[in-house]
Amino acid sequence: MVSLDLSGSSDPDGDALSYSCWEYADADTVQSEVPIVSDGGGKFHFTVPDEQDKQI
Repeated sequence: MVSLDLSGSSDPDGDALSYSCWEYADADTVQSEVPIVSDGGGKFHFTVPDEQDKQI
């Protein structure tokens, strides 16, 4: 599993931030869909498919 933590990000003007992450399927070579799950507050995780010699 890969975890992404964007919660340390800030806006220079102090405005609230919203976060979203997605699989850019046009740039990967895996056959599986790679759902990215939001844990809330800018934290996300996904599981790397077991597809040797492929990239996500």
